This record gives sequence, C-alpha cells and structure tokens, in this order.
Amino acid sequence: MQIQGPDHLIHEIRWVSEEALTELHLSFPEDQPLLNQMLQKQKEGVDGT
Repeated sequence: MQIQGPDHLIHEIRWVSEEALTELHLSFPEDQPLLNQMLQKQKEGVDGT
C-alpha cells in the first residue's frame, strides 16, 4: 500500500482493537478522546459522522 502523505508523518495505517489503541504512542495524543468516542459510537451502532 502506498501512503499519500506529503509531509511523511504517516508511518503506518492499520485497524487495531480499542485495547491496542489505548497502548499506542500517538503523534497527537489529544486525538485519543475523539478516537475513543468514535469507537464507542460504532459499538452502539451509531454513525460517527
């Protein structure tokens, strides 16, 4: 897969479990609450858009 990131800040794209997500080192830790919220909405069957 080719990643189209002109700033080369994207190193890897993959699906992970919620548990694994909490253990990942994120470049932008302030995104963690949003990612958790999106996962919760998905679990509830609500579209997160």
